[in-house]
Amino acid sequence: MKQTKQFFILILASLLLLSGCGAQEAETTADTAPAVQTETEEETIPEPDLPYTTFDGRSLRFLYANDAGVPYSVKDIWVDGVTGEVVNDAVYERNTAVEEKFNIVIEGNPQNVRYAVKEQAKKEIVSGLTSFDVMAEECNNAYPLALEGLFYNWLELPHVNFDADWWDGNAAEQLSLRGKLFPMGGDIMMQTSASSRMLYINKTMANDYGLTVPYDDVRDGTWTMDKMLDMVTTVVADLNGDGVMDGYDQYGMLTENPEFFITGCGVVFSEKNDADEPELTFVNESTITALEKIHLLLQDKDHTLSYDDTAKGMDTSGFNHIYDFGRSRFAAGQFLFVQNGPGVAHQFSDMEDEYGILPNPKLNEAQPDYYHLVDAFAPMLFLPSTLEDPDMVGMCMEYLNWLSSTTVKEAFYEITMKKKRANAPDDAEMLDIVRQSCRYEITYIYDTGVLGVLRDSYKNGNLMSTWASREKSVNAKLEKLLDTIS
Repeated sequence: MKQTKQFFILILASLLLLSGCGAQEAETTADTAPAVQTETEEETIPEPDLPYTTFDGRSLRFLYANDAGVPYSVKDIWVDGVTGEVVNDAVYERNTAVEEKFNIVIEGNPQNVRYAVKEQAKKEIVSGLTSFDVMAEECNNAYPLALEGLFYNWLELPHVNFDADWWDGNAAEQLSLRGKLFPMGGDIMMQTSASSRMLYINKTMANDYGLTVPYDDVRDGTWTMDKMLDMVTTVVADLNGDGVMDGYDQYGMLTENPEFFITGCGVVFSEKNDADEPELTFVNESTITALEKIHLLLQDKDHTLSYDDTAKGMDTSGFNHIYDFGRSRFAAGQFLFVQNGPGVAHQFSDMEDEYGILPNPKLNEAQPDYYHLVDAFAPMLFLPSTLEDPDMVGMCMEYLNWLSSTTVKEAFYEITMKKKRANAPDDAEMLDIVRQSCRYEITYIYDTGVLGVLRDSYKNGNLMSTWASREKSVNAKLEKLLDTIS
């Protein structure tokens, strides 16, 4: 799996000044600009080898959801100006540098209603007149538009190098179909990889129960489902002393759907064949074992509590949804573990207890790597089929992602997550492991029914019979997907 290098910026101001040095030069496509190199502690990151071109003040236009009340909204594509907040200011300075380099104007069109992005995009693309060049939208919501022929193939966009570390190579590899790639991720937008699910652990609570936070186990490759289960079943307390275990009390884990642990256990829903087509691979003994382990963990009603049960009878009016409320209970010291992505870490910024980060456990020690499923709702980048200037968009997107790798990514992961929110070097190391092991599942993003089979098998304990009853339907949906893409 593609490994994502971590970069540490030293001279951001110098980088931004240098990267904008070509704004006043005469237009040419024959030469390349003088290389700008980003200085880091470990290495230099050469500027992409792009034609040295300016675009006469043309606009690079983004359509996306951005509002505090909209789940999976995007915060790092476009901002109004400098505010003093580290990610906001990194976005502004990055965009300013790119505008100056290519003589363009970066425009943002944020939508404040969920799914308004998809609706507006479809209406405009069908009409043949689009007010945007790049769209960021929840992947599973936007993907059906690809089946209607409304998106441009990223693999045909000039000037982009998906082997470069500033693009999400896992997404490029795992989400292409028959040589076509419609959703894509890169360092310009951290919400994609930040939607992979990992573990948060209350380190203060672990210490109170005599538990060791398993950083060394992770490093040794021995952090497994059995070890996590042992930790979860150690924690339980009737905090209010009323003799009833409910949302007021203390548990080993706040639980939700099983698919993130399923992937963590090494279960691959599908693998690509030589024709770049997914072939289902999850029906096997290893998956059965994984489902049994996960059932033991998540269905232990004495030591775990669901989001629904945590919110039952509670006043959740001050929260966007029960998931934010449940995570507030983790921050209040009621759960040892909660599973979610780096994107929710801000909800623990005022947490009194010390928290840490861990990858999802392996099924067993024989499993070679840790894996982290990216939520199907994660926002990803799409291009309209009506794209007017692929040359400009490709060139600018390559440069934006390169520059983001040491500005926006630096701000989000190195400063906001690793230094402000993750409060120990161990947690920064764990975060790197998570980010390097993101996995995308096309059969999950496009609902083929595979996820339903796995969820129901986790509940009923019988993968083979569940698959036998659904196999025809799942294969039909997968064939329809491939026929539509071809």
